[in-house]
Amino acid sequence: MSKLQLYLISFLLITSSFVHSANKNEIDDSMYQAFLFITQKDFTNSNAAYVALLKHETDMNLSQLFNTYKSLLELSYILDNKNDAKKYGNKLISLIKNEPDYTKLYERLKYRICSSQDWAKFQYVFLEHCG
Repeated sequence: MSKLQLYLISFLLITSSFVHSANKNEIDDSMYQAFLFITQKDFTNSNAAYVALLKHETDMNLSQLFNTYKSLLELSYILDNKNDAKKYGNKLISLIKNEPDYTKLYERLKYRICSSQDWAKFQYVFLEHCG
């Protein structure tokens, strides 16, 4: 591969990352659409919409990431998917564990996945965080 081809490929990759980035309002709109699926009890499409949002993860602020991962965790429970529960729960925990503004939310999340009866079927997935 010539240097010119390498530069051209690099330029195209960088340019495409800008083209596919989303702004806060676009992300919020997509999150709202994903939430609407939940209100309609269309959990599979809601899950797919939230997963699609993750392609913009680097463009998302902490609040958007928190809400997306929290929704994905909830949906994994509803859809009875322990692998997703573990993946999104661990991602959510690592995201907010050391964030001072999220201390209460972290404690509430930890209580819920470690102690509450409604999460009993997946508590074994989070043993490393419970104790």
